[in-house]
Amino acid sequence: MEGKKELSLLNVQNRSDFDSYVAMMEDVYRFVLYGMDNYNRQHDYGTGESLSMVEMHTLDMIDMQPGLCVKDVAKLWNRTLGAASKNVNALCKKGVVVKKKLPGNDKNIHLYTTPKGQKLTKLHRQYDRDEIADVVGLMLVRHTEAELKTFHEVIKTGIQIYEKNNQQISDL
Repeated sequence: MEGKKELSLLNVQNRSDFDSYVAMMEDVYRFVLYGMDNYNRQHDYGTGESLSMVEMHTLDMIDMQPGLCVKDVAKLWNRTLGAASKNVNALCKKGVVVKKKLPGNDKNIHLYTTPKGQKLTKLHRQYDRDEIADVVGLMLVRHTEAELKTFHEVIKTGIQIYEKNNQQISDL
């Protein structure tokens, strides 16, 4: 609550500073919305198969950590079990993920990439490297490396705030 107290003091003491923070946060939200639009858009990474970035990054996660369960995917993505299950089932339908039960354990279903999925993750990783290089290159035209690192630290703080708020809500 101390953060809220400080914010209201800022609001009372200097309204124009507070308004500039509101404007900054609006830009952050707009940035996030552009990212979400991109994240949900279907993309062909070079195999003729179209996947959203959510699907692709889930596939990549499974490829990097073979044997994950759907509950692990949900936890890592901070999503409901139902949302993670829907995503995994879509990947299975596309033939890039298989579900397997381990001998002696019929309760847990583990996830593995197929050869098609492995090829797709390799293409995706190259696509991500190229796209990140392009975006960072464009950012470095207008900003220093130090500014980008500060931006990253600010984003990480924002993530921590949202994670803490989400945890408090789930504790209710």
